[in-house]
Amino acid sequence: MAHRSLPFLGTLRSMPLRSGEVFAGYTVVRQVGAGRLGAVYLAAHPRVLRQDALRVLTPAASADPHVRARFQQRVDAAATLWHPHIVGVHEHGDHDGLLWLSADFVDGADAAALLRDRYDTGLPADQVLDVVTAIADALDYAHARRCVHGDVTAASILLTAHERRILLTDFGIPRDGDTDPRHDRYGLAATAYHLLSGVEPPAFPAPVPPLAHTRQDLAAYDPALLRAMDPDPRERFGACLDFAAALRDAATSATQARRVIDPAAFAPTEHLANPTTGSGLPAVFVPAWSAEEPAPEFEPAPTFAPDPELETRVVPPIAAAPGGPRPGRIWAVAGIATLVVLIAVLMVLVTRGGGPDQTRDAAPATTGASPAAPSTTATGVGGRPRPPTVRGVDPTGEDCAGGYQITGRVGWASQGVRASPEATCTFVGNVLKAYWDIADPSRDVRTVVAAGAIPCGAGAACQGNDFVVTCSAEGTDPWITCRGGRDAVVVLY
Repeated sequence: MAHRSLPFLGTLRSMPLRSGEVFAGYTVVRQVGAGRLGAVYLAAHPRVLRQDALRVLTPAASADPHVRARFQQRVDAAATLWHPHIVGVHEHGDHDGLLWLSADFVDGADAAALLRDRYDTGLPADQVLDVVTAIADALDYAHARRCVHGDVTAASILLTAHERRILLTDFGIPRDGDTDPRHDRYGLAATAYHLLSGVEPPAFPAPVPPLAHTRQDLAAYDPALLRAMDPDPRERFGACLDFAAALRDAATSATQARRVIDPAAFAPTEHLANPTTGSGLPAVFVPAWSAEEPAPEFEPAPTFAPDPELETRVVPPIAAAPGGPRPGRIWAVAGIATLVVLIAVLMVLVTRGGGPDQTRDAAPATTGASPAAPSTTATGVGGRPRPPTVRGVDPTGEDCAGGYQITGRVGWASQGVRASPEATCTFVGNVLKAYWDIADPSRDVRTVVAAGAIPCGAGAACQGNDFVVTCSAEGTDPWITCRGGRDAVVVLY
């Protein structure tokens, strides 16, 4: 680009700067980024043995009197900020007609690049909560000092692998309409939406669709997100940390084990048809119960319920009454009756397992105090097996035939059921939650601690009043078996 002169700016330098070039005393090492208003370089400080991030605005931006006035105002305010989650601004000035500032150099990636390159369907929720909490604290700190960021996006958040640092950058960059802290609160919520789902919400003031429309596993976060992005600023949270706290409360709710009444309500969406579980399981085991499948507690009623006595019952001869039907009709009726009996006996043998090589069905569910034996049901839609399940009430008299579901999660091991008469409903829910609290599902052995309906005591491995439980995928089982307590078995599937 040719040099040109402006009356009040002096001579403009060519852009971009080259490696080894000296600018405002800084020696350029390399360019590390570029944006609409300028470029960012890694540069060696002229007097201190350190390397800074040197941001140089474009000639067009530097030549704009409005930009220059706002730049001076914002950089002066940003330089006063000292916070562990804000990239510190050091110096600023005008060199050869170009506005510049120097700031801490952060060796990491911005969250937008991380989404694009590694997590196109969203970052893990626990990592998003850490990011949102850190940035919320930084923004509330800045707002208390009358400093507004003005453009909070995934691209303005830097993440480092070393020491897991989370930093908000780009304070001091001049922007229009960025003097209201509510602008930052909305931007933080929109960024959280983006980080959770991998999809940017529509630009304000377009309505924001709930995440539950496409991601049932993120439905618990919708109330906090939609409030924070309410079209009416008066309905939003009063502080960024209030929003972060609401998200964390939603996360706690999302990892509670809740009773399953309608398994179809937890069916995976198309977006989650084959998520990566990290467990190494085939994709066929990933989807949750489909809407086309019957509920786990549902047992198809037999189409014919014969009387057991029909197997040995003898039909008495039919005597002709005076004036009654002719003998030929009597024999015809007797023949039909005999045929019905034979059909009934055949159906009883088929339904009960008439041959020595056949396996009898599991006993039907009981309604008394003694639970029925475990039963294994065939695979459902998509090939996801249903594990052995104990029907009826547990030792405390509670019935949880449908098991428990970790709300906000779908896929392998997100539901749990009783697999032994000794397991209580309370124990099932607590084992499921404790398992997910440690990490995502895996076929590997994992030890969890969970409370039962009674305190742990003699005859069981205990940690205080809680039971120590060992969970793993046994053999080739497509589910996780957890054993602990007093002969209690819980299956996560």
